[in-house]
Amino acid sequence: MTTNTVDIKSVIAEWICEAAADGHSDAYDAKRSNTRYEWYQQMELLVDGDVSYVTCRDIGTGGIGVSTRSKLSEYSNVMIRRDSRDPWIPCKVAHCTQSIGKSSVGLQLDFIL
Repeated sequence: MTTNTVDIKSVIAEWICEAAADGHSDAYDAKRSNTRYEWYQQMELLVDGDVSYVTCRDIGTGGIGVSTRSKLSEYSNVMIRRDSRDPWIPCKVAHCTQSIGKSSVGLQLDFIL
């Protein structure tokens, strides 16, 4: 499936609308320029040709927060999607903080919007 910027924007907008429908913005609004909404969703992450499954924590126009068992390199390029019905969405790893058994990862989206 070929994906263009319009497809990407509409998919992200759909995801944000779903998250906002619950009406819960996350607790970190003070440190972000874009509101993020709590959104617990299983997603697929494509890193260097390998697909892994991650849990989305929150989403906003600037990015997506996920939890994963993998350590990702900051500024690396990855792709994310909910499932095979969605196109792959390009992201950059903004940060990766390791804790016991998992990593909290911030994926940057605002460079594509």
